Order: sequence, then C-alpha cells, then structure tokens
Amino acid sequence: MKPLRSVSLALALVAPGALAQTAGFGAVSLGMSRATAITAAGPEALVGPLCGGAEGVLFPTPQGDAMAMFDQGQVSEMALTPPGDGAERPMEACAATARSLLRAPGAFTTQENAGIVETLGTLATPRGELRAISRWSSRTGACYLTLHWLAPGATSRIVN
Repeated sequence: MKPLRSVSLALALVAPGALAQTAGFGAVSLGMSRATAITAAGPEALVGPLCGGAEGVLFPTPQGDAMAMFDQGQVSEMALTPPGDGAERPMEACAATARSLLRAPGAFTTQENAGIVETLGTLATPRGELRAISRWSSRTGACYLTLHWLAPGATSRIVN
C-alpha cells in the first residue's frame, strides 16, 4: 500500500493554475496534433486503440500515467492517474485529495452508488473542462483518483 503522502506529493506538481494554462499533462495538451502529441509523449509512449476502440496514446509523466485520445487528428481528451492510485485510505481523505486538486470551493458533488462513493469537481477554462474525480470503495477502502481534461465540444470516451 502506498501512503496518501506519495499521491499528494506527486499531485503537488499538478498546480491548478498551471493546468488551466496548459490544458494537459506532461508535454501533451488538448488541441495538439496527433503527430506532435505522439512525439511529445516520449519514447515510452504506446499508441493504439484505447477507449471504445478510438485511437490514443498512453504515456508516463512526472505526475503519473496519462492517456490522450485523438479525434479528427487532434488531442480531444486526456486523463491522468497519479501514483498510489487504488491505495487503501479513508473515504474523507480520498475525497479531500480530489478537492485539493482543483481548489474550487463549491464545485464538487458527491454521490454513492453500489458501495462506490464518487466525488467529482469541475473547473471550466477557456481551453476545456478539467475534472478531478475520486472513487472510494466501501468494500475494499481503495481510493481511485483521476484528473480529466475534455476539449470544448468534445464527447468523453474516458470518463462517464
């Protein structure tokens, strides 16, 4: 089990202000051409069919593992999974980590369904919508965190 501290330290690299300006993770951002994004993702990147069979690229970043989806030859959607994802921690700590990512008071909703407590926060920016999502399992105590970018007008294939 990785401690919550490792997730917090890694995500401290993901400053909300910087995210709003870059609209991406690592060297890849929304709107980049397919070719540029694949090059920027680096030599460890894996390109191929991902969510729903749509083409995308998986790549490592200092903040965690990232995924970018392509639509009409451009990056239209991205997700980041931080290190320590799936670690066991209290529900309150799981939700607090998601809230700390956006630092946008009042922008969060929480819902429970079949033993999963989901906390979702959304921040609208001129370059797209940024979401911070935590999902906590009451059965296992596992906390799953995701940061998600969606370009204006794009349909999400990664996060429902």
